[in-house]
Amino acid sequence: MAKRSFAVLTLMLSLLGAGLVQADSAGDGNDDKDEERLRQKHHDLEGQVKAQRVQAQQMRELKKIQHQEKLAEEKAVAEASPAHVWKRGGKVPDTVARDDGLRVENWQQHKLSEPGANQRWLQLKNAFVLMNTESQVIDEIVLEQ
Repeated sequence: MAKRSFAVLTLMLSLLGAGLVQADSAGDGNDDKDEERLRQKHHDLEGQVKAQRVQAQQMRELKKIQHQEKLAEEKAVAEASPAHVWKRGGKVPDTVARDDGLRVENWQQHKLSEPGANQRWLQLKNAFVLMNTESQVIDEIVLEQ
């Protein structure tokens, strides 16, 4: 019985010793490297998450700007649409009056009268509108021929 107990005790000690040797060999500097790798991974992931948050915020801001531009464009189109009455004495919508792209500088080539002080010719599709620049009132409308 003593031989058997001794054998079991020896076996247990050898198994326990092998486990301790493995634990020691794993902890001989590799723990520091593993910990550093984990820190670096964590840092990299935090950077990625931060970049994604910034990108999402920029996308929200871009969509907001695009929405505002679309509303402004729709408003300009609505103001200058056929529903707007273009007649002498009528008022030119603000967005149209301020649009320098509609201004006619070469009025002579279109056989238009010379604009007076505080007047400007605008070209709208197939018509020219002489507008008072102070009041935005239409003084004259000439259809293009």
